Amino acid sequence: MSTTVKHKEFTSEPIGNKNSTAIAGIGPKYGAALAENGYGQCLFKYYQVPEKCQCEVWRDAGDAMNTRVRRLRRKNKDNAEAAPRVCVLSRRESPAASSCRETPLYESDDPFDEYYFKDY
Repeated sequence: MSTTVKHKEFTSEPIGNKNSTAIAGIGPKYGAALAENGYGQCLFKYYQVPEKCQCEVWRDAGDAMNTRVRRLRRKNKDNAEAAPRVCVLSRRESPAASSCRETPLYESDDPFDEYYFKDY
């Protein structure tokens, strides 16, 4: 199958859980090598992401799309001095997410909860 035809098929429908071999220019030989190294599937917007980094990639993508984060970035860009950040989970000022994770008010299964901050 030519690279052009393979690319048309790849872009004609959502990526979903397609294998790496669905990408134009990657055949069975390279696809097997990629799968051995953890690049088994294609990921939304990121064609190839190692399996060990998928959680981090999605967390970063979620943070980038989060309106609160965008608002805080804009505010920090406009003001030289950053406003204090208050962790939503512990309701105390927190310079980093690591100190926020130490004392949560409730247990949650959602991995994105610990990364949401509000600015007051």
